[in-house]
Amino acid sequence: MTSAKFLWRRMSASLKSEQHLKNLWTVASKLWTRDYKATYSAIASSSWPPSLQNYLKILERTVRQKAIHLIQKAYSVIKVEVFCELTGCSNQQSAMQLIDHLGWQFDAISNTVKPKQIQIDNSLKIQFDDELQKLTRIISAIEN
Repeated sequence: MTSAKFLWRRMSASLKSEQHLKNLWTVASKLWTRDYKATYSAIASSSWPPSLQNYLKILERTVRQKAIHLIQKAYSVIKVEVFCELTGCSNQQSAMQLIDHLGWQFDAISNTVKPKQIQIDNSLKIQFDDELQKLTRIISAIEN
């Protein structure tokens, strides 16, 4: 994203005036600010040339997967409206399909989603802690 930002600044005004590049910059700037709702909207609201359509579908899918991963890490329960904004679901029906596909739980009473939590492999943390403890002992021995 940083490279895209600097590339945009170096472009000539004539290139920046092309509609497809303006639309791409809109998508990139929304990604830069992590405004997922506006990112999905910018992708959907523009008519893209055939040469870019597949790339934008892949980009939209990638952003959605990243959002799903962030939801799993950050939320134990999330409102459906927020879930829709983060994942780009245009309505509750598409959100329900995605929730079912992910195997997450939906609570109709509170209108919330309970994501499956990511399983963390603690064996690496334990190994890191052991190595850090050894390093601390070595440094203490050197200093004393």
